[in-house]
Amino acid sequence: MRAGPSTLLILAAALAGCTTVTHPTEPASVLHCENGETVEVRYAGDMALVVYKNRKHTMRTVISGSGARYIGDGMEWWSKGFEEGMIAPVAHGAEMGMSDQRVTCRAGPPPP
Repeated sequence: MRAGPSTLLILAAALAGCTTVTHPTEPASVLHCENGETVEVRYAGDMALVVYKNRKHTMRTVISGSGARYIGDGMEWWSKGFEEGMIAPVAHGAEMGMSDQRVTCRAGPPPP
């Protein structure tokens, strides 16, 4: 059976929305946030799997002035190496996290 152009177009459109991190290339980094939460991050190519408040967020890399910035599943993760980062919700249709809701997270022991 041969798929016609319309079938291939529908299949391509359906697959375009599918992004998953199936094989992270780095071990998880765990950071403690100033709000008492933790962030667990795994990277795979230009994708990141971020666990925050017990929810998994699959994110893609986006342009950043400095550090590495990821957006996906309504959240933004902005990191500078494996030692520090910020997480924030993203408004629907936006490409930046809400600056007034950013939470700083750092490697090491939890803040007092």
